[in-house]
Amino acid sequence: MTYSDRINLLQLIGSNIRLERTKNNFSVRELAQLLGLSEQTISSMERGARGTNIENYSKMADVFDTTIDHLIGRDMYREDIGFHAPNSKKNMKLLLKCSELNEAQAELVLNFIDNLIKYTGEVSDDEEKKDE
Repeated sequence: MTYSDRINLLQLIGSNIRLERTKNNFSVRELAQLLGLSEQTISSMERGARGTNIENYSKMADVFDTTIDHLIGRDMYREDIGFHAPNSKKNMKLLLKCSELNEAQAELVLNFIDNLIKYTGEVSDDEEKKDE
């Protein structure tokens, strides 16, 4: 794994941690207290500036009622919402870009995507290949 790959992976993991934390209505302080970590450690992980050990990922997965695979981006299938996306470079890039958004920007992007699907319908794999 190259240095760049490691940085991208840490950013993806951080994005997933932040998404799960906000989805579960935890502040950075609350999550830090639950995990026995500092607020600075949680913030650094969410920014992709650092990782942690498997025990902490396991605790996080338990707190968020998800899997370690989901947190680290290996399992992009979300049974609760019926979502499955292959781990392609496009999807990883999209997730990384989304992790840079603040809450208001994220809401705008979600609304845009909802409207895009509503008014244009889902694009099939065949249509995507034609565009490439």
